[in-house]
Amino acid sequence: MSAISRESSIARKRRSTLWRPVASGGQAGGRPPRRRAWTLLSRAVLLLAVGVGLGATVGLYVFEEHATALNVPGTARAPAEPATDGPPSDVLSNAYQLVELAEYDLAIPALTELSASTTGTTRDEASLLLARAQVAGGFRDASLLTLDDLVVRSPASSHGRAALLLRGELRIEVGDRAGAAIDFAEYADGGGGAASYALLRLGDLASDDGEVEAAISSYTAALGGSLSGFDESKVMLKLADLHESAGDLGAALDWAERVALATPSTRDRVGALERVAELQGDLGDETAREATLRTLVEQFPKYEASAEALDQLVEAGKPVSALTEAKLRSAQGETARAELLLLFVVTQGSEPDVSEAAYLLGMMREAAGDSGAAVAWFRASSPAEGASYARDRELRELQNALLLGEAEAQDSLAQFVAENGGSDFARRGALTLARVAEQNGELHAAAQLWSTAGLQSALQGDSTDSLEAYRTAAGLFSAAGDDGGTAAALEAIARNAPGSFEAIRAENELNSLGVSLESEPYYSEREPADWIRSLGLEQTSGSRTQAVSELAVAFEMSGLSDPASDLLADSGSVGRHDPHLLARLAAIAGASGDVPAAARAAGALLQRLPFELRAGIPIELGGLAYPQPYLSSAEEATARHDVDPLLLYALIRQESFFDHNAHSHADAYGLTQVIPATGAGIARELGVEPFSPEMLYRPALSLDFGAYYLAAQLEAFGGFPYAALAAYNGGPGNAERWGRDGGFDNADVYVARIDFEETSNYVRRVIENYGHYRAIYLGLARPALP
Repeated sequence: MSAISRESSIARKRRSTLWRPVASGGQAGGRPPRRRAWTLLSRAVLLLAVGVGLGATVGLYVFEEHATALNVPGTARAPAEPATDGPPSDVLSNAYQLVELAEYDLAIPALTELSASTTGTTRDEASLLLARAQVAGGFRDASLLTLDDLVVRSPASSHGRAALLLRGELRIEVGDRAGAAIDFAEYADGGGGAASYALLRLGDLASDDGEVEAAISSYTAALGGSLSGFDESKVMLKLADLHESAGDLGAALDWAERVALATPSTRDRVGALERVAELQGDLGDETAREATLRTLVEQFPKYEASAEALDQLVEAGKPVSALTEAKLRSAQGETARAELLLLFVVTQGSEPDVSEAAYLLGMMREAAGDSGAAVAWFRASSPAEGASYARDRELRELQNALLLGEAEAQDSLAQFVAENGGSDFARRGALTLARVAEQNGELHAAAQLWSTAGLQSALQGDSTDSLEAYRTAAGLFSAAGDDGGTAAALEAIARNAPGSFEAIRAENELNSLGVSLESEPYYSEREPADWIRSLGLEQTSGSRTQAVSELAVAFEMSGLSDPASDLLADSGSVGRHDPHLLARLAAIAGASGDVPAAARAAGALLQRLPFELRAGIPIELGGLAYPQPYLSSAEEATARHDVDPLLLYALIRQESFFDHNAHSHADAYGLTQVIPATGAGIARELGVEPFSPEMLYRPALSLDFGAYYLAAQLEAFGGFPYAALAAYNGGPGNAERWGRDGGFDNADVYVARIDFEETSNYVRRVIENYGHYRAIYLGLARPALP
């Protein structure tokens, strides 16, 4: 996340005539408004939490069923106009919006009145939301009283049970550990989605109080439920500690071994193996201990624990091969010692260790810049590796000959590229030919060679270099007056990396040339489940999704949003290569109103798809990856300051990823990441008095301030969005510097000149986001810019 620069151009802010709000206020053509979406979604989540066997599939069905109430199916709830009177259902619905907008001073009185004037489920729902608002607003004692009343009044209801979880956490905060234990035990006894979490918290309380047996019992019962893989690993390690403290080393070893086998975290696996070795030593099993230490040394050489394991083996007189030690010393940064060990291997060892040591020496010499010695060692390694580096040496010689202007060097290098087509050698050779031709002013020949380099990079799977090469080719073809060549290079970009910043830019340029890209629409109305099945990608998550969904919904009901988001993030990380799991997690988070978690899961799914599969993506998933939370406030802010709301959302996605409580290392606050100094200046301009930095956590105010500042930058730079975004991130002074001498006339030139890596990436990502927002909410076939 980045802060708005302290170099403010607020004083220059006027009305921008470019990139204005879309005519329908950001709504997709023909789709129904989203003003009452949260009413449907919130009630769906509450009903689901009561149901038996709620799982990921159910979460997905609910997500689909209620999606028709939204602009784009699957997008999480959007705020409506705040209201505190009318029928109870309307008051409750709008209270949810007030809580989401962090307007607790308005939400609390409305919910207090509603809790006192209604009965049944409506009263319980209002009381639970009131308690959550009181916690968020800093009124912890009042929240405890509200929860007490709800638990006594409706102990068996879904709201009463959710209240137990929240009250348990609050009781811990106020020091009532005994009361917290009662709450968690009561919830766990009744079962439900968060039973494993309640048992985990019971274990934590017992462990902190020195009640070893009770802690072991609770932790053991918590396993096998809905905890994430990371949490399960931590629980198992705690069980190992507890059993060891109780003197049961065998049980402690068993739990440590389970972590070493099952944890999704490499660091936890290393720590578990270190613990296993210690326990094996304590139990006197030296054979097993030696095997564990060797596993650490051989499989995890970069960790400090592995270096210590090597020292223990040496001290115990256990032989360790020089090659194994050399690999570890190299991974630990002890280069000189590693080289000595490798030299010993190549002079005293036997195959295949000699070949491997020679190869490693070549890699070390190459890293040190000694290419001659590197090639010599590579040639002394295995035949395949030697042949590879012999070709590398041949390529370098041809490149040097070309750069020195030797006769026939260009033809020889071109022949080398043709003979090694599809290899990295061909790619590098083509790049050299292209650069030399460009330097010699042979624009058309250089453009063709850059296209060849782009193709060779694509064959190597290097999309970044391929796109850069094709982009250079397009510019050179254009400079040479070859519109056909320009279009061909741009089309290669658009087809090779659909949905990316480069592809969106390329398609816009093709449109300006009058060339229409004939391709399948990027987004479609397909059902997510059908689309994912059509990809033929492996499903690795199994049945775990059901347990995860139950726990996530239970957390959301209780207002424990942090553990809910952590759980979804952990599950999404473990299942990051499983599109089935990511889609279901996105649906669950979206239906329960966790916009950041939904966007993370859906965004991870779409970003990790191979480029060749990025077509016909369900618009429901697109809506989750690129959501419009706080829609009413965003529309008001952008209309007031004359900014396209879709551009503001594109910016928010990069700035805070929709977390209104975000606080960056640069001391930037809220959705639009405004720093206090800039916020104070905007507050004076807009008449917001008194002002404090904490007010920037309020979504409506953050949206207003962010829209105002973005409009100021757009006006300052003549509506040129690339410079405006660069100013938002890197400061107006730098944005001005990057645009001098023609930079403002060409977006590609401007972006290429941005010499802050963070700002360059920021501008690319926001523009890419903007293209996707336009496609999803304007009903376009593909991501596109104005």
